[in-house]
Amino acid sequence: MIEDEIKILIDAASRIGRKDRDNSKFHPSEIGGCSRKIWYNMMGVKGEDFSPRTCRIFDNGHFVHERFNRMFEKLGILEWEEKKVSDDLFSGHADASIKVAGNSVLVDYKSIGSYGFKLLKEGSEFLKEEYKAQLTVYMGLLHKSNCYFIFENKDNQDVLVKELVFNMDYFNSLRAKASKIREDMSTNKLPDRDFDITTSWVCKYCKYKSLCEVNQKK
Repeated sequence: MIEDEIKILIDAASRIGRKDRDNSKFHPSEIGGCSRKIWYNMMGVKGEDFSPRTCRIFDNGHFVHERFNRMFEKLGILEWEEKKVSDDLFSGHADASIKVAGNSVLVDYKSIGSYGFKLLKEGSEFLKEEYKAQLTVYMGLLHKSNCYFIFENKDNQDVLVKELVFNMDYFNSLRAKASKIREDMSTNKLPDRDFDITTSWVCKYCKYKSLCEVNQKK
């Protein structure tokens, strides 16, 4: 049927142009996650391919970045976008810097579902560890005392802005984590899991879940 053929074509197109990341350094967007998953990534271990649906979710996130950057560009306040940030351990791209009330403000764009958006809007501390870690690394490398998340509700495009203040102790702990994983890589030592594979939703959707289940080390 034509409907099925169209769906097959869309799924195939969703995977076109996907490139593996450079794993010579740690990615700020991943350092807040499971140490074992990071180890697998850095060692170049092949996990399960992302589904076409997951690829489209990633694409929507990129489109959100592009839309906000073009908005700020039209307003004449965009200072830079997708800036390469790196040191001896980390390498990534910070989303943007905009000029607000005479200040250069580091911003990061996130699209989230209605439930998470509701919790954030109500003042909950609900914030993914990966988000906090990513922006903490960027602030540390860019010598910023704070930054701002711009959250967009992916279901209705409502927008919420939240500040994150730099914490040097947390930044140092992330550097220590990266150094420990690098040390484990040099000795081919598989790190412990950071989550319970039998109950954690993080493990449920991890591309290394099957491989991790084989390596039953807790």
